[in-house]
Amino acid sequence: MAEIDKDFDKDFETFTKIVDPDLDPVLLLLRAHLLTENLIKSLIMLVLERGDRIVFNGNLGYYQKVSLLDSFDIVPDELISSLKNLNKVRNKCSHEMDKQITISDIDFIGSSLKDEYTKTKREYRNDHKTLLYTTLAYICGYLVGVIHSYEQTNRE
Repeated sequence: MAEIDKDFDKDFETFTKIVDPDLDPVLLLLRAHLLTENLIKSLIMLVLERGDRIVFNGNLGYYQKVSLLDSFDIVPDELISSLKNLNKVRNKCSHEMDKQITISDIDFIGSSLKDEYTKTKREYRNDHKTLLYTTLAYICGYLVGVIHSYEQTNRE
C-alpha cells in the first residue's frame, strides 16, 4: 500500500509541476488538457492487451480517446462529461486568438461533477483561477486514482 501511495504522490507532484496554479488560466487549461490526454493514454494501455497499438498508431484525437475510455466503464459518466467539456473549451482556446477563461467555461467543465463541483465553487466563488485549478486538479487526480486502482487490482 505504501508503494501505491508513493506512486500517487509522484503523479500528483507531476501534476503540480505541469499545471502550475500561477500560470495564465488559458495555459493552465491547455496543460491540464495535455496531462489528461496522457493519463487517458495510460489507461488505454493498461486496459487493452495491445493498447499501445491504438495509442501510438491509431491516430485518435482526444475525443476518440475519451470515448474509448468511456467504453471501458471504469470512469464515471460525470468525469467523462467533464473531460469532453474540457476538450471543447480547449478547442475554443486553440481557435480564438484572445480567448479568456470565463466562469461559464469553468462551470461547463465542472458542472457535471455535481456535488464535488458545487462544494468547490462555493469555496472559491470569488477566485476563478483557483476554481479552475481545483477543478482541473480533481479531474486529473481522479484519473490518477483510477490508474492506481486498476494497476493494484490487476497486480493481485
